[in-house]
Amino acid sequence: MSELTEAPGMITERINPATRALPAVEVKPVADAVTRSAFAHITSISFDVPWSVCREVYGAERAWNGSFRGFVGYASGVAVSTTAVVITKDLVGIYSVGTLPGQRRRGYAESLMRQVLQKIRNETGIERTGLQSTRSGHHLYSQMGFRVATNYTVYITD
Repeated sequence: MSELTEAPGMITERINPATRALPAVEVKPVADAVTRSAFAHITSISFDVPWSVCREVYGAERAWNGSFRGFVGYASGVAVSTTAVVITKDLVGIYSVGTLPGQRRRGYAESLMRQVLQKIRNETGIERTGLQSTRSGHHLYSQMGFRVATNYTVYITD
């Protein structure tokens, strides 16, 4: 087995205010075949996971029947970004934050995350949030108020 990557686990008690103007993003919950397919497509490309795997996992309705709630961000009617949450009694876990390569560094993921977290706060009152960061997301998450709480090492069999 060899190390594939190390990813920091990050947490915040409260998200900091945005430090820049964010683009308008229409937030759609993953609730039908179209949004399931968009979520699977963006996840496949963003995380370099084979389409067949993402389609099997996220394209199926059964993936969305539990506590895993997904959201797709649309810019000018085009699906560009994803995020998902799992809510516990005192923490919102953030997962699958991704943006299509040609749309990155425009603020779509941050805008989507902030809107989703506000929606969850309105529903539950929970502000404490945790996530596992990629190296590319670390700077953004730090600006949003997240701090490293632990590190995860991901291994792959040789």
